[in-house]
Amino acid sequence: MKKVLLAMVMAALVVAVSAQAEVAVAPAAAPVASPAPAAPVAKAVVKKELPPVQDLELVGKVVQQEKVRKNKEGVEVKQTTIVLDITADGIQVLLQANKKDNVDPAAFVGKDVKVFAKGYSEVNAKGKKSVRIQKVTKIEALVTP
Repeated sequence: MKKVLLAMVMAALVVAVSAQAEVAVAPAAAPVASPAPAAPVAKAVVKKELPPVQDLELVGKVVQQEKVRKNKEGVEVKQTTIVLDITADGIQVLLQANKKDNVDPAAFVGKDVKVFAKGYSEVNAKGKKSVRIQKVTKIEALVTP
């Protein structure tokens, strides 16, 4: 077994040396100036700065969405998310439960609400508004006449 392994290593070494010799002979035969190899350029990672966190008051309807996705094993899994649908701006904002302050958006599904939260709102280069909530502090149901 050791002899077979040694023979394979020697064969790989001979192939590598012969390939290196062919490369060394080729530039000497053709007197063409080759450009210096370029140093690898490291890509600069640009992190986008987020706007400052501010107090937000959002009005909309709490909607529960269900999606069926496949996990790593290929099994279909139902995923449920609760979002605040703000029809005035045409956007949806993900609402997450705040267990510290006993705020559960699941109790308000299907109702018009006013959400008090901490997060940020911004408008991108195309003019589209986006809202990100970091922490929901309070949810109040709106009374519709």
